[in-house]
Amino acid sequence: MEKTVHFIMYHYVRDLKNSEYPTIKGLDKELFEKQLAYLLEHYTPVRMDEILAAYQKNDFSDIPENGFVLTFDDGYIDHYEVVYPILKKVGVQGVFFPSTMAWKENTFYSGGCGVEGELGNETAGSRLF
Repeated sequence: MEKTVHFIMYHYVRDLKNSEYPTIKGLDKELFEKQLAYLLEHYTPVRMDEILAAYQKNDFSDIPENGFVLTFDDGYIDHYEVVYPILKKVGVQGVFFPSTMAWKENTFYSGGCGVEGELGNETAGSRLF
């Protein structure tokens, strides 16, 4: 039986109307929560470590049908302030990929030209929550 795991990638997720950059092409927090509720109703979350273990063993029997993985690119501060609390509340893991500049400079990016926030050890690198 063939199994499918959907990888869903996000950039900006924030309260757009109250954001410093309200016209930025991003996803509003409320819509993200609705998308997540839909995914949880129709699909099964899969942790990245489960996929890697299955791949290494070449045994995907423990991977659920219609699984999903959420990924977040570029190290925006939204990921820590907005996304992480939502994922933690519903028990879903996200895979976060900060840019090398954010990593090198030990910063979060706000999505505009400015930089804000420091990376702590708990959020450094591609962190699995």
